[in-house]
Amino acid sequence: MDCSAEIFNFVTMRYLLILTTLLFVLFFALPDFVLYSKIGFYRWFPFVIIFLAIPFLSYKTLTDFKIKKNVSVITASSALLIGPLFGIWTKVISDKDLEQNGQTKMGIVSEKWYANKRKGEWLYSVKFKVENVIYHTFSNVNKDNRIKIGDTVLVQYSKRNPENNKILK
Repeated sequence: MDCSAEIFNFVTMRYLLILTTLLFVLFFALPDFVLYSKIGFYRWFPFVIIFLAIPFLSYKTLTDFKIKKNVSVITASSALLIGPLFGIWTKVISDKDLEQNGQTKMGIVSEKWYANKRKGEWLYSVKFKVENVIYHTFSNVNKDNRIKIGDTVLVQYSKRNPENNKILK
């Protein structure tokens, strides 16, 4: 095999290698501060990987391998497949971490907003302090609209990483 054929094979495989690496990072090597981030840039990092980088790399991989049939369908499907799988995966590892390292603490309802007019749903989020650092929860449904800003609620968090938390009912 000559040198130009080896270079072609590497060039043809580059997007597949990058895609495989990115999927590995997304599912197995994403740091906790990114995985559980609720504010700032890091919160959007998995979204960018799933809905921009993976479809782009899927498209480039398919076109490098001269696949022309259903490329747009496969590319769009990649995000629609990886997105829910990532959501399920993060829920499983979050629950396992909370089971092994969970602590509870009272938090204060810091935000409340009307989310869905058709369903009449209110949402709220909570802030709580661990070792003089303030953490925030994801939003939670307040169906009866009983919870007010300033109320205290119980929050479960991981002592290993308080960014991994949830509001307990």
